[in-house]
Amino acid sequence: MRLTVYVKPGSKTEGFSLRDDGVLVVRIRAAAVDNKANESLTKLLAAKFNLPKRSVKLISGQLYRFKVFEIDGDLTNDEAVQLLLQHSCK
Repeated sequence: MRLTVYVKPGSKTEGFSLRDDGVLVVRIRAAAVDNKANESLTKLLAAKFNLPKRSVKLISGQLYRFKVFEIDGDLTNDEAVQLLLQHSCK
């Protein structure tokens, strides 16, 4: 499954929300320095989907806030978004 997200690095809290245009927003504490935000986001997604880190791959958006991840698993994109929104800590 491919999951497109918009990342807000350096946030006070970690969590997920949905913008009015349907884009999944991920807030992470790590700063966008030395790839720390990408690593943190990969670990966060792997933990939320109960997958090993190697099952979550950043395939696009290494240097941008819009990112596309390839995630191994049986969930559809809509199911994945709903799962993340249920576990959000706003």
